Amino acid sequence: MPDVGGVTVAADVMPLGRSLLIVFAYRDAAHFDYAHLSTDTGEAQPYHNGIFHVYGGERVRISPERGPAAFAAGNRWYHVTLTRDSATGAVRVSVDGKAIPALEAVDASLGAGKIGLGSFDETAQFKNVRISAEGL
Repeated sequence: MPDVGGVTVAADVMPLGRSLLIVFAYRDAAHFDYAHLSTDTGEAQPYHNGIFHVYGGERVRISPERGPAAFAAGNRWYHVTLTRDSATGAVRVSVDGKAIPALEAVDASLGAGKIGLGSFDETAQFKNVRISAEGL
C-alpha cells in the first residue's frame, strides 16, 4: 500500500494480553504516530491507552492522560475504528462504536505514511481489517 495521509482503519481485534497498537503516519523507525489501546486507563502504565508521537526521540503522549480504558478485558473481540484527517491532523479512535476520549489527538507534524497493526510486548488477533485512504 502506498503512503497515506487521511485514513480510516477498521478491524475486529482481540487483545490476547492487555494491549495492541495501530501505527499510522509511519515514515521510518524514528518518525511515526500510534494508538495504544489497552485494558489499562494509562494510570498504572503511562504508555498505555493513548495516542503517541515519535519524532526522532522518545515517544510522547499527545492525547489526554486520563480516560476510560479502550478495552474492558482481554481475550474477547472488539470492533475498533481509527480515523485520521490529513487536513487537520485530528485522530480519533472508537471501540464498539463508542468514542474513547483518551484516544483523541491532533498531530499535523507528520504527513503521509504507512499503516501497521501489532503490539509491543504482547499478542493480539486482527480480522476483518479494512483500510480506506483518501485518494485511493
